[in-house]
Amino acid sequence: MNYFIITGTSRGIGAALSERLLREGNYLFSISRGDNQNLKEIAASRGAKLTHFSFDLGQISAIKGLMEKIFAEIDLNSAEGVFLVNNAGTIEPVGPLPQNDPGSIQDGFNVNLLAPVLLTRFFIEMVQTWRGTKRVINITSGAAQRPVFGWSTYCSSKAGIDMFTRCVTTEQEGEEFPVQICALAPGVVDTQMQAQIRERGEDEFRDVQKFINYKKENKLLPPEEVARVISWLLLSDDFPAGIITRIDEFI
Repeated sequence: MNYFIITGTSRGIGAALSERLLREGNYLFSISRGDNQNLKEIAASRGAKLTHFSFDLGQISAIKGLMEKIFAEIDLNSAEGVFLVNNAGTIEPVGPLPQNDPGSIQDGFNVNLLAPVLLTRFFIEMVQTWRGTKRVINITSGAAQRPVFGWSTYCSSKAGIDMFTRCVTTEQEGEEFPVQICALAPGVVDTQMQAQIRERGEDEFRDVQKFINYKKENKLLPPEEVARVISWLLLSDDFPAGIITRIDEFI
């Protein structure tokens, strides 16, 4: 059996990826603040196993307990692969730094950076000596590579994810049974986050018109296409371990 741990499954990329992976022989652990009844119905109809955790990834002190609950359900003796996709993210806060609420800044770094770091940390601890396939995909952003007006928290946290991915790869190179990890930038995807971006004023986000045009000109990728690439990468013989890559390299 393959076990998949996916964050941010209530909608967007996470929901599309979960739907794609819900197959007989797979066990999916979905993590999101909101529930997704559709995934439960799909799992039941396909004979797949699904356990959902209603969990706020901003509550980083509870992540250890969450991972302990998940791995209590994973039988490594019969597993073929164990996979973690750190997909959940937030664009908030948006606007020049002095206008950002301090609590929102902290929550942004918690969700975008610290939660993936801690989830990966406990994931590695629990599978390090296991010989099977174990992989982590961190969802990053092109914003990790360039400054964007009004996105200081988002850009910085995603840049942190990229460097974290590289550092963990360096550490795992010396392990007998290494965990493979990469980061994937999905591009501009037709998700709720994009809708939030389009609602901003130019005083908060100077590039807002560009994102409005993406929608008008049908330049947004459907979440299902991104999910297709992620699901393929997870099981691919050519997993890009240690690489910070982009969706357009696979479509």
